[in-house]
Amino acid sequence: EVAEGLRRWSAPRIDSDVEDDSGEEGFDPVTMAHHLALARRRGRRWCVCGEQWEDAQEWLHHQSAKGPQQTERIHTACRKLFMFTLMPTEDLNILANAFRGPLRVRSGDVVMRQGQYVPMDEPALYIVESGSLMGFKIFPGSPYPGTHLRTFGVGHAFGELSILHDAPRPMTVMAQTDSLLWWIDRESADHVVKESFSIMRDRREAFLQKVTILATLTLDERIIVAESMYTRTYEKNEAIIRKGDQGDEFFILEEGYATASIDGNPVKEYGP
Repeated sequence: EVAEGLRRWSAPRIDSDVEDDSGEEGFDPVTMAHHLALARRRGRRWCVCGEQWEDAQEWLHHQSAKGPQQTERIHTACRKLFMFTLMPTEDLNILANAFRGPLRVRSGDVVMRQGQYVPMDEPALYIVESGSLMGFKIFPGSPYPGTHLRTFGVGHAFGELSILHDAPRPMTVMAQTDSLLWWIDRESADHVVKESFSIMRDRREAFLQKVTILATLTLDERIIVAESMYTRTYEKNEAIIRKGDQGDEFFILEEGYATASIDGNPVKEYGP
């Protein structure tokens, strides 16, 4: 099948072997997927990893001036983090604009400390604009600051577990050189991410009502399907599936047109 500027929905596949630029200890993509799915199914009231959150009518949206390269760096770093992977591009742009900074730290400064809890309005997630930082973890019997786990360079992110739940920092991060950091607090990230998922779920559920083969699904079943879908864009003449490939995805056209062919001969046309 060949797409003509189409967008389609399909169910995401979780790959626990994908490298995570954050490097925070204890980050399990499969477990996080489970918690996020449970949270989204509760509608406008969210509970992620035991923490409840009520949707507010108003929230303070902070923005700091950024150039195109800086915005793109934040956008790219967020896209690599599991909790932001399925966000539509427009919402990811809103998230990138909500980052504040850049925060200037000097060599030797401790940016976050293992065991520290993060209040809702204080920096939770950081993205490195320039410089280098080191992550350490204290194991039983080891002296401060602990064992060096990894180094964070330009474009790397750290602290993302504090976006998901109110838990102590799993590691200490210290500036190796003078550095500049972008940061976002838990409250701002909560509103951007969770409102994005709610709007996206409602839009997809309305879209699924128009799909004939899913007409027998109940509302709850449609919502479950809507929460399991994501968007992918194809260019004109780009192959979507090929004869002989193992089929492990289900496709629904949202926009554009596609043609199915066998040995180069068109056999079926698809539209929204």
